[in-house]
Amino acid sequence: MAGALPSIRVHKSDFDPSKVSRFGGIPLVELGFEWPYSAEGHPLVFICQIDFGEIPTELRDLPNMLNLPPEGVLTLFCDLEYPPYGNESESKSNWKLVFNSDKSNLRLLESIPITETQIKPCSLSFDPEWTFPELSDDRLDKSFPNLTGAIAAEQRGSHTGIESALFDAYVDFLHELNQEPIHRIGGYPQLNQGDIRAEYFRKDSKDEFEYPQPSKLDQVEVLLQIGPDLDADFEIYQWAYLYVLIDRTNLNKKLIDRGCLAICSA
Repeated sequence: MAGALPSIRVHKSDFDPSKVSRFGGIPLVELGFEWPYSAEGHPLVFICQIDFGEIPTELRDLPNMLNLPPEGVLTLFCDLEYPPYGNESESKSNWKLVFNSDKSNLRLLESIPITETQIKPCSLSFDPEWTFPELSDDRLDKSFPNLTGAIAAEQRGSHTGIESALFDAYVDFLHELNQEPIHRIGGYPQLNQGDIRAEYFRKDSKDEFEYPQPSKLDQVEVLLQIGPDLDADFEIYQWAYLYVLIDRTNLNKKLIDRGCLAICSA
């Protein structure tokens, strides 16, 4: 499908302790695991675990799908009170990614620290979906050049009837496609304020941020997106989305824990 990218939609279901992939609850960890804390001393919230081995092979093998590891478990922790902004040095203690290549070494923790947010435990399942670039995605021009012209005309207030209809139709289409809650692996991200991939290059909040060139943005993949989910009691301030960003080289080498977390609020 021209201009679209495949992704894996992540669905919640009643908690099944036989499955590793989970949203909230208690994570499975290696022996000797120490719960991560922020620089302010807050215990990070356990967000989710993704067992790549539980993703059906036919989904991982979709054309143009991310080069996902065939097995291994990704575990996500985040300080929801002081959420992260990409690779900013000041916020690196506010999130943690753990990747275990062998899940046979994982054991359920007996207890977890009490955090302000307690996400309702759910098991996760996976289905294929097609995703399309948002209006603020830098890849929109490459995928849909005619639509880019309609957006520019809409912003200038000089659009024709056809351009206005094209713009409105695409916005309505994205709205129908991206019904919340939106949790997905790969594909185009649900965006609110610009291309979230740029956050991967944010290093220091004290420095003026120089927006990356498209060639640099194309080196970064959105591995995972977690959206607000009231059914699971998960919400970051200002209805924000949580993203796992990773350099494509590290993804291909299965160095999953070298990614970073970033948020984008509505």
